Amino acid sequence: PKPAEISTPEMKYWRQFKTITMTKAYAAVHCVTFSPIAPYDLAVTNSTRVQIYGVRGKAPKKTISRFKDVVYCTAFRSDGKLIASSGEEKDVKIMEA
Repeated sequence: PKPAEISTPEMKYWRQFKTITMTKAYAAVHCVTFSPIAPYDLAVTNSTRVQIYGVRGKAPKKTISRFKDVVYCTAFRSDGKLIASSGEEKDVKIMEA
């Protein structure tokens, strides 16, 4: 017999969300970040690239692959127009989102 699962308010909250889409990444994902302004695009950092997804799209809107080595972190500027990325290259690259 299975032990009865205790349902907390937090568990109930998270169960109400549905998976909209799933996309297979090229390599291990190191960072996922949302743009702070509408339409709230999503930047996914994996391997030597950063991919920008729309909130409803399965395919990337933009792929940035200017890196020679692994990228670990990406962040949007407060207006959502630029992103900063860094990784094994030991420098920060600023690019248009």
